[in-house]
Amino acid sequence: MGHARPRASAHAAAARRRRRRITLIGWTFILPNFLGFAALTLVPVIGAPAVSFTQWDSYSTPRWTGLDNFHRMWDDDNFC
Repeated sequence: MGHARPRASAHAAAARRRRRRITLIGWTFILPNFLGFAALTLVPVIGAPAVSFTQWDSYSTPRWTGLDNFHRMWDDDNFC
């Protein structure tokens, strides 16, 4: 009876190592997908509000315009 406990804890430790290894393998499969998602979705979604408050043609330095872009949009006849 005294030896049953160390054996059970050895099995539990082995099971934890096996679970950790399987989890790590799972993360290595999902990591490239998540990085692609972050680069192609999250970065533009986070960057769009910052760009909407600037005047920028992708070649020169962005110039802060504040709400002027939105005022021009509302006054434009093509919008609406």
